[in-house]
Formats: sequence, structure tokens, C-alpha cells
Amino acid sequence: MHKELIQKLTNLVEANLANEKFGPDELAREAGISHSHLNRKLKTISNQSISQFIREIRLKKAKELLLNEDSTVAEISYRVGFGSPNYFNNCFHEYFGHSPSELRNHKQENQPEEQPVETFTGKAKRTKILIGLLVGLIVLIPFSVFLINKGSKNAIKEKSIAVLPFADYSPEEGNTYIINGLQEEILDKLEKIRNLQVKSRTAVEKYKDTQLSISHIAKELEVNYILEGSGQKIGDNIRIRLQLIETENGNHLWSKPYEKEVNDKTIFDIQEEMALSVADELGAILTPDEKTQITKKPTQNTAAYNYYLMGIQYMKLHSISWNWEELYKAKKNFEQAIKLDTTFAEAYVQLASIYIDNLAGSVNSMASRELFWQQNLDSGFMMANKALLFDEKNSEAYWLRGAYYTQMGLSDKAEEEFVKNERLEKKSKISSRYMAYFFRFYNNEDYYNALVNFFKYQETKTEELESERAMLQSVCYCFNYLGFLDTATLYCQNFLNQYNDSLYYYYIMADLVGNSGDNESSANFKLKCYEIDSTKIKSLYLILIDQILLRDYINAYKYLIALENEYSKTGKDFKPDILAGYIYLKNGEPKKADYHLKGSVQRLLKDTESNWINEQRFYSHWNLAKVYSVMGDKRKALDNLKMLKNRKTNSIWLVTCLKNYPFFDFIRDEPEFIEVVKDVEAKYQAEHERAGKWLREHGKL
Repeated sequence: MHKELIQKLTNLVEANLANEKFGPDELAREAGISHSHLNRKLKTISNQSISQFIREIRLKKAKELLLNEDSTVAEISYRVGFGSPNYFNNCFHEYFGHSPSELRNHKQENQPEEQPVETFTGKAKRTKILIGLLVGLIVLIPFSVFLINKGSKNAIKEKSIAVLPFADYSPEEGNTYIINGLQEEILDKLEKIRNLQVKSRTAVEKYKDTQLSISHIAKELEVNYILEGSGQKIGDNIRIRLQLIETENGNHLWSKPYEKEVNDKTIFDIQEEMALSVADELGAILTPDEKTQITKKPTQNTAAYNYYLMGIQYMKLHSISWNWEELYKAKKNFEQAIKLDTTFAEAYVQLASIYIDNLAGSVNSMASRELFWQQNLDSGFMMANKALLFDEKNSEAYWLRGAYYTQMGLSDKAEEEFVKNERLEKKSKISSRYMAYFFRFYNNEDYYNALVNFFKYQETKTEELESERAMLQSVCYCFNYLGFLDTATLYCQNFLNQYNDSLYYYYIMADLVGNSGDNESSANFKLKCYEIDSTKIKSLYLILIDQILLRDYINAYKYLIALENEYSKTGKDFKPDILAGYIYLKNGEPKKADYHLKGSVQRLLKDTESNWINEQRFYSHWNLAKVYSVMGDKRKALDNLKMLKNRKTNSIWLVTCLKNYPFFDFIRDEPEFIEVVKDVEAKYQAEHERAGKWLREHGKL
């Protein structure tokens, strides 16, 4: 099997031998194998990267031509796909241990030839030619050596680099955010250079405080160079110490560690200087636009920049602990940065991300979810627009606007923004597009197409997918809602292993086992969430659902009171809510039940008139059906429930809810209810089978 693959790949390379642009991506495409999968295959079979495999075939063919043809070395170098004879000479010498010219000379020395009788004129002519060649060589050799040395410095190696997290050796605590900020800014500037392959911050983050050797890290990341550094802040100054290492042999490309004193006025200069120095050392070619981007200062206000760095640090802490207090601290710091510099585009981008990616997605209760969702989305959109007002080339701002339109259900507008993002992004446009498609389909509950794009995205990445936290988390839900519960469990475990986030692991597992009908296990997972959730509100609300499904209304009442107490601590009112109304009704408190149920009807009727994303999915009608059923209005309950038949796709979650929710006990035996259940279940089953077929065909199950 391996032999057949190697032969197939060899034939493809040989068929494109003279095409210097035929590289790893082209070979993978021609072979019908993803880049990452092919790379892993070759590593397993021959311990080669795709580039090394292609180069070896070119060099072997070149040797064959050198031994059997009279073409010049330069001509042969072009025929086997090398765009530069100097580069060809370098590669040839590295692979075979001698230059192309030495190969030919050795052949001639060992090959007897007939000795023709030469005339005096022939000898004189030959002497003149030899003298001319000798003079030419004397002139050309120094120049050739210069070119070869200059070109060979980094030509053979791919310009792949990882910027490891910097160590903070400050004598006082509280300065880590500055050292981290330096590392991230240098990484960001290097990422703007198309000629470099830079590992993402998420890929290198796990090596913070690691005891692994540089060679081991380089092997895991598959990079040829590593930039490692440390810093310490003493008073108003920062001493930064950096080392650029060639990973193959451990050589330090700078003869001594780079050290510099940095203060508020020079912090941007050092970031720029370091990025340009690394690019120069690796032989990367910068376009004028890239150089402009690298030398561009994010703000002229160093105090604003300081707040920005603190905000980034709190965002990191939030991503690790999922502590909402950290997120709000980040938000306050970005707001403070903007107060000091109203043109600070990156601060606006971070705020837009908080509103759109975090706050708009958080659910405290059904009562306040819609308004909370809309307000935060609108705020995020406004912040993204502000960022583009001051930096029209901010790719992340376009991405966030695309996310806004996606959540609003405006797919065409979302597509326009994602395309703008692609045009500005240095990284793979294909990967960016698949990621955008994934989230669009996921947000529109088309889980089959979301997964298809997830795996396409994974194949186009140069590193493993686990670096995208939100994506991996959402994939768990995709498998879950499509009914592949065992696979969802594996991905959920992968999420826990990668991010050590027990809170969200328990949330996902609770949802997963709940969809299998195991409400007791789901309740236990949610109780674990409650124990470690610092805010308590979300966990308590989800616990109410399982207590209702278990028909344990006494415990449900206890947790409802706890939820109301948590709300009172925030100073916010606990507005009319379906679950609260039902629990009060079951515990003999009709007045409180009436307040929540009638209030929910008023809110939901208003929602049905809007075009917000949940209305497009008919969830307002779904919730109205629950309320009317509990209130005993059978006709209105069934009329609203029948709106679910307009949905194009359904998930196992909706099927499970229809079959198990006690809200529907009043209408469960009605023919119209049974008809809706059949329709919902049939659409879910069709999606389950469609997804299963694709996933099995592609070896994903």
C-alpha cells in the first residue's frame, strides 16, 4: 500500500518536474489527499515532509541528467524545477555531498576517452580557450562564493518559526501582562509576513513554563526556527533577552543573546526592530505593505496601550477559567484604553469580540436572553465599525462583522465580510473560509454542513485543529445534535484534555446525556457545574430544566429560589420566565405562576413579530406552545407548535424535548401533536443518516 502511494506521488512530481511552482499543496491536490494527511503519511513512511519528498525526486532526476546529458548545470536546474541555479547547487551539495560540477568531473576522470592527434593550431586554440576560462573563473569564483553563501544561508530551509511564550523574571509580581504583550506583538508582526510560516499563539501557548528541550518542541511544532525570550520589569524599564535558534543543530543565529532596555517610549520600537531582525535573519522578503503594517504603531498613547495589554491578560485568564469576572475586567481595561485614545482600533476590536463572541452568547435566563443577545450584538457591531473607521485594513474587524451578520441570520452580508477578511489575512484563505462556513452553518443549526466544513478546515490547516477552542467546543455539539453521541463524547474528552476546562466539559456532557434520555446523569453533571461556576446563574437555570424533566418539583422549587437570590445579588430583576411559572404552578403558588406565564406570553408574542435569529428557527412559537399548554389553552398551543413543521432541519435535542417535556402533557395525545413529533423526528433522522453517510465515507466515525 505504501509502495503504491510513493509510486503515485513520484509519477505526479515527475509529470510536473519543470514547474517550479509545483509544491506540497499542488501535490496533495493532484493526489486527492489533504495536505496535513499527506504530510503525516510521508512522515510515517519515509520520515520526510512533502517538500523534502519533492526535492529528493528533483535532485535524483538532476543527477541522472548530469551524468547522461551535455546540458549546462543551469539548464538542468531549470528542467527539474529549481528557479535558481545557486539554490540548486546548494540543495544538490547538501543531498549528495558534492556539487553538480564535481559529479561531472568525477565522471570524466573515471571514463577513458579516445585521444585524437592534435595539430599545433588546435593546441594553440585550446590553450587560448583554457586561458580565457581560467581568467573568467578567477573573476567569477569570488562573486559565486558570495552569492552561494548569501543564498544558502536560509534558502534550503523552509522559513517556519515558533515564537515561544516569554518568561517573566520581574522581581515584583503583576508585570507578566507586559512581558506576554511583547511576545504577542512580535508574533503578530511576524504573522503579517507572507514569506514566513509562523505558528499561532494557541499552538505555542502550551509550551509556557515547559521543561521540554528546544529540539523536542521544534519536532512537535514542525518548525526550523524558534524565537525564545525572557523579560523583567524593574521600575519603568524592561530588560528583554531574546535568542533565535536554528532547531536542526541548535545553533544560535545571533552570536549572543539579544538584550535591550525598553521603556514606555521605546516599547513599539523594540517590537518593530525584533520582527524585522528575525525576518532579515531568515531571509524573508517583505512587501512594502507588510513593512508598513509591521512598523505601524497601534497607538501613540503608551498609557492606553498599557490598559490594552492588561485587557488581553484578563481575556486569557477568562479563556482558561471561564470566569466571567475576568471577562468584565478585560472589558473595563479596553474601555479605559479607548478613553485615553479614541482612535485605538485594536481596543475596539477586542471589545467587539467580547460583545459578539462572549456576551451575546451567554444565557442567564429565557426571560432576558433575547434582549441581552440583541443589545450585545449591536454593541459589538458598533465597536467593529469603530475599529474600521480608524483602521480600514483590520481583518479581525471584518471577521467580527461577519459573525454579527451570521447570528442575525443575514448570510449574504456575512459572506461579504468574510471575503473582506480573507483578502487581508496573511494565513490560508481557504482555512479562513471553511472556519467562517463552519460557524455560519453551526449558528443556523445546519450541523451536517457545519461538520463538513469543520473537516475541510482541519485538512487545510498546517497545525492541528485543537488550537481553536470555540470550534472544538461547537464540534462536540454538532455530533451531539446529529445523534452521534459516542463520537461527541470522544470530542468532548478531547476538549477537556486540551483546555482543562471542567466547567464547559460538564455543560457539554450534561447536554449530551440529556439527549440520550438520561435526565438523572444530566442533572448530576449540571450540579457539578454549579459547584465550580463562579456566577451560578447559568448553572442554576439549567438545573431547573432537569428537575422538571425528572418531575422533581420540590427540588426544582429549591433551585428556583436560589436562582432568584443570585439575581438579586446582581441588582437585576428576575423577569417573567416559563420555567419559573411552571415550577410555581406545580408548587401551589398560582399568583406567582400567573405573573411568569402571562408575562412570558407577552414577550414571546412580541418576538414572533421580529426577525431575530431564534424567530427564524421558530423558537418563539415553540416556547409559546409550552406556555399555552401549561395554561390549558390547547388550541393556541397546537397552532404554535405546528410552526415547527416549517423548519428545514431538526436535531435530536428537539425530538427528546417533545417526547419528554412535561409542559406538553396536556396536549400529548392530540393527533396534531403526534403529527408534529413525527415530522420533527423524520427531519432529524434524515439529517442523522445524511451526516452518517458522509462521515463514514470520509473515515470520521
